[in-house]
Order: sequence, then C-alpha cells, then structure tokens
Amino acid sequence: MAAMALDPAQQLVVDKVMRGESVFFTGSAGTGKTFLLNTILNMLKEKWGASFGDHVAVAAMTGIAATHIEGTTLNAAIGIGAPSRYRDFKTMHRPDVRARIKGWDVLVIDECSMMSAEMFEIIEHMFRVIRRSQRPAGGLQLILCGDFFQLPPVCKVSMADAPPPMDVYSNYGYAFQAPAWQRVFTIENRVILTQIFRQSDATFAGMLNCIRVGEGSRQVTARLVSECGRAISCAEGIKPTQIFARNADVDRINMAELVALPGQSVLCASIDEVIFTTEADAATRKRDFFKDCIAAQQLSLKEGAQVMLLKNLDPAGGLVNGSRGVVTGFQHKSVALARAKEFMTVTQFAEATTAASKWWGQNVPVVRFVSGREFGILPAIFRQEVSGLAECKRIQMPLKLAWTITIHKSQGLTLDAAQVSLTGMFAPGQAYVALSRARSKEGLEIVGWDNRVIPANKVVVAFYQDDSDPIIKEGWSTFCKWRWGGSDDITAAEMMMMSVESTSQKEIPTTGIAMMFGSKSSQESKQSTVMNTLGQAQA
Repeated sequence: MAAMALDPAQQLVVDKVMRGESVFFTGSAGTGKTFLLNTILNMLKEKWGASFGDHVAVAAMTGIAATHIEGTTLNAAIGIGAPSRYRDFKTMHRPDVRARIKGWDVLVIDECSMMSAEMFEIIEHMFRVIRRSQRPAGGLQLILCGDFFQLPPVCKVSMADAPPPMDVYSNYGYAFQAPAWQRVFTIENRVILTQIFRQSDATFAGMLNCIRVGEGSRQVTARLVSECGRAISCAEGIKPTQIFARNADVDRINMAELVALPGQSVLCASIDEVIFTTEADAATRKRDFFKDCIAAQQLSLKEGAQVMLLKNLDPAGGLVNGSRGVVTGFQHKSVALARAKEFMTVTQFAEATTAASKWWGQNVPVVRFVSGREFGILPAIFRQEVSGLAECKRIQMPLKLAWTITIHKSQGLTLDAAQVSLTGMFAPGQAYVALSRARSKEGLEIVGWDNRVIPANKVVVAFYQDDSDPIIKEGWSTFCKWRWGGSDDITAAEMMMMSVESTSQKEIPTTGIAMMFGSKSSQESKQSTVMNTLGQAQA
C-alpha cells in the first residue's frame, strides 16, 4: 500500500487539508483511511519540518490507533485523563496544556467514531475559550478520520434509568450529533472514501459493506457463514487469531496457552525512555503515555507461541502490522540483523540497529509467518508524542501473543488469519468490525452464528445517507431533556459545564455551547453564569 496512488476522493481530502480546511473523511474497511492519514501526516511533516511537533498534534481515540500513527490518545493530548465529571475538563486550563493548545495549527484525530458527542461539544468550545477566538474550534484545523459504523463511544449512563447527578460526564452520542460538528465541518468537507484497496475479493468486500450498513444483513451473513464456516488452513503450526465479542480475560487465555506449551518462557522486558519538555508530574505522565502503547512492557515468549506482528517490516513482502506467525526458536541478534539488511529500507535498518544495540538481551525470537517466511525478529522503537510535552520511546519486540483478542482491541488491525465467533454479539458495529479484520475471505473462519443479526445503528445510517436527517438532532435533544430537563431557567449548557472551574474573569466567546439550549431570554440571562463556569481563558 505504500506505493498506492491516491484515488480522486483521497486527493480531494489532501487538497482540502493543504488549504488549511477542517476535514472529516470516512469509509468502509479497506478503503485506505490509514494510508490517506499517513500521507497527510507526511505532507504536514514536510511543511513544518523540525517544528512539526509544535504545530501539529497527532492523536487517536485508542492507544492502538495512536501507536500506528506515532501519536498519543486525544485525552492525553488535551490533558484530561479519563473524565468522569465535567469538572475533569478544567485540566485543559493547566498552563502547559493551554500553551500547547494555543500553539497548535492542526489537530489530527484517528478512530473518531469512538469520540462522543459530549466530548466533541465540550472540547470544541474549550478550544475557542483557550485560543480566544469565536471561529470553529478557535481557528484550529481539525482533521478527523474514522468509520461510525464501527464500534461506538461507550456511554456511561442509560436513559432507561433516572438521570445521574448533574455534573456526571455521560460520554453520550456520536460526535456528529454534537451541534459543534455542523460548525466545524461543512458538508463539502465530509468526504466518503469508496474504493476498496485492502480486500482483493470485490464480492467479499461487498458482503462486508452490506453487513456494515445493515442492508440484507441476515441473508448476507448466512452466505458468509456458509462460505467461511470451514477451518482455514494456515502454515504449519500457525493458528487463526480468535476474536470474541466479550472480554473473557484475553490476557489470561493467552498466558494459559503459553504456559501449556513445553519449554521455558523467555521474558522480553521493554526499555522505556521519556524526554519531557516540562517538569510537571513527569512520573504520572510517563505512566499515562505507556499504558496505551500497543507493545507490552513485558512479553513472554517460547517456541510454539502464536504471535502477531505489530510493525510493518516488509510491506512488499507481506510482513505488515497484523501478520500472523508462530515462534520457532531463538537466535543471536547479529544473525537477525544480517538477514534484516536484505529487505529493510536504509531508515528501517538504521533504526533496527539502534534498537538492537540498546536491547538488553543477545537472542531474539525467530518467527515463521503465514507466508512461509521465517527469520529473527529484532526489537523495534515504538513512539508516542504529545506536542510541547514529551516524546516517549519504547524499545520492545514488535510482537503480541495472538491466540485470542477482543473486538475492541482488534479495531484498526488487519489479520492474515482470523476466527470470529458471532455468538454473543450485542452492539451495532461488532460483527462488522470483527469480520472485516480479515485480510481476505480465505483468511476468515466463522464459528457460532446464532442466526441473530445486530442491525446498524439507525442514527449512523441516517448520517451517511443524509446528515441533515432530523433523527440525528432528535437523539441529542432527547438526551439533553432527560439529562437536564426542559426548563428555560437553567440551560443544558450550564448543567454540562457548571463544574468546570473558571480561572479568570476575562471575556470569552459567547457562541457555541453556551447558546445551544433554552429560550433566547434564558440564554441571555444566564450568559454571565456560563462565562464563569466554563473556565475562561487567561491572558
């Protein structure tokens, strides 16, 4: 895919980005979203040069996705941790966080389907407050990538219950349901990618898309089950990765499988390095950065272990992130380096040499992949960056135990061999995400279908068909009425942000979240309260 040319829709996105416009682009699995995002990042790196990290923030909604683009989670980038109360967003006013948000020209967010409407609404407003501008997002260019047909945000409340306390952060709704979405992204700047690059079988890609959007999904799923209900044949000793809907303690299962193998385990402990540009709370931030790294701090391996590759080593030769293999032994790292020089680029080999020189051990695992290729795996450097805050590096084997994985953890991966259990699917997007992890139909095995179909979320369907559909706004309005009531005396905006402490009495923008709800008279009468509760910008 590295040599893949841009199709017209991808080129349109690139042109808009380079003109400084905020853009959201989406598409089904295999349409080149990640490729396009990396293309954009490379162009921005060329534009900003050595100051790229100061001007461009690279983030994702999950740690796995962040690792793929050498960024960090959005929560870490904007300094909010894991918010449970609205007051938790006040940390965006911390001097170091404010400084870097003011310095950004571009914010890139991958896997935006997992961002809630509440979060998008709040942070868009806070960007305007902190950057002291009434322009959408305070003039910050937003580049969002994701597929809303995939896993949704995890809402922390249920409207079947009584509303929680006023300051509880609910994480409700899809990002496109937030009023801020309309302010930031014009219709022309919401681009759908349609050309399939990943699945070479057009019929397979079409079946996956039918399941994705819920069109005839029962019949399509039944056909896919009939065609993929057989055991897939992998290279000798390699088993397909099992993908489950529910988290049945995947780490425990993987470790139990490892322990069951004969022989002694070899422990690979990572080498972690953090270069901080601020002095504040370094130890805490170090923990925050590395907890989301796709490479584990400790990785136990032994001969016969089922593993998954976490880095692109030789795309032309089929060794990419998600490639499946089995550990066949161990060899001296010098032997692995000599072999790696045959297929790595100059830059890759230089980095591999650096990582190997710092690696604590002399031996590295030998892996035989589905393709039949077999060689020693060298330690790799995993990076996470937060502009203006720190650069974090982890040196670790680019491998992960791969007997089993959850759907949540599989999002963003492409697997050579996957076994999907459709039993117990309980949320929109789960079946589609699990099934679309397979690189091809030949590498997909389906077990345990109970003839049920989890339909696509009707709000998401409406968004992709016509994002002006009233059902999109109705969901947000219904939530707000349940959450805060319909009284004009207190606006939903005040309730949502009442616990965010103010830091000064400076004037802030009056459009946006503060003017979202209630009658005009109520909004005007309550404006001073809103200004005091949102946490105004400091000079």
